[in-house]
Amino acid sequence: MELTYKILLFFNITLFIIHQMDAIRTKEWKMIKFFQKTDDKIAEKFFIWLHIFLFAAIFMLLETSFNLLLWLMTAFGIIHKLLHILFKNHPNNNVKETFSTIIIDGIFITSIITLMAKILEEIYV
Repeated sequence: MELTYKILLFFNITLFIIHQMDAIRTKEWKMIKFFQKTDDKIAEKFFIWLHIFLFAAIFMLLETSFNLLLWLMTAFGIIHKLLHILFKNHPNNNVKETFSTIIIDGIFITSIITLMAKILEEIYV
């Protein structure tokens, strides 16, 4: 089962990285109130720098606290999808293309599969 969780987590992290690349393209930060009046070049740089530290933390947790990271990424994937649903009609939402939606849905589906596998493991093991 450990290999299954590794595959699910690696897939989720990969989709998350791709989503963040897409988020730069679509200027996703414009949906965050703090950044709405910030110059795009400044907001983009801040967004990128923030993700450097975020990804460093993810890779550190991957090495030191696999189960914690698995649960964090699983929870994030579900909450993240709910946030995109909540902000679907936001005037600054540019994350509406099929490509972007597939990535976000992929993170969500991978997170649901991970959650279901964990629940089933608790019940049957």
